[in-house]
Amino acid sequence: MAAFETRSWTGPRSRGWMLVVLAGLCAGTVLHAASSRTTKTVRDGLTERNTFEWSGRLAPGKTLEIKGVNGAIRAEVASGSEIQVLASKSARKSNPDQVQIEVIEHDGGVTLCMVYPSRSGWQPNECRPGDGGRMNASDNDVRVDFRVKLPRGVKLAARTVNGDVGAHGLESDVEAHTVNGSIEVEMGNSSRESALEFETVNGGITVTMPEG
Repeated sequence: MAAFETRSWTGPRSRGWMLVVLAGLCAGTVLHAASSRTTKTVRDGLTERNTFEWSGRLAPGKTLEIKGVNGAIRAEVASGSEIQVLASKSARKSNPDQVQIEVIEHDGGVTLCMVYPSRSGWQPNECRPGDGGRMNASDNDVRVDFRVKLPRGVKLAARTVNGDVGAHGLESDVEAHTVNGSIEVEMGNSSRESALEFETVNGGITVTMPEG
């Protein structure tokens, strides 16, 4: 049985960073990216919910980026070579259908964003990789929770504002950022040569790494 080491950071502006020389992750291009939307709407008391699904493939070394605002991001290792993303939208006052999940393919991989409706007189919201784009929620209370299955070798960049970020069993680079939420990561057995970067403002960081 593999041994694991756990490291924790707690308190305001918790920040954790680890880097081991990368090896074995070759550069590549998007092998395949195909999106499919399945919308299911249900009423649960005062809450309306629906879902969005996306699946595709990326070459090892490319990045799947998830950009949220309100909601958690959870990722785990996939059993095969296909990425699977399930986005669950819920709201008490606003219409979940007004918040779109956009998919942007680019040289570095694929970016998925939750995009709120743009407010009149403001710059429009838009999905862009990395630090680009605009994601103003205004008074919209829609929450989107992402669940991700990620193949070995594909990197994860998870960004949200109000929500937790969790990852389990990944064996590639992981980057996680939140403002009001905690980060909990348990890396897989073959992740010793992965680069990890985590940051939260109001929350804790717990990272479990395989020893040896």
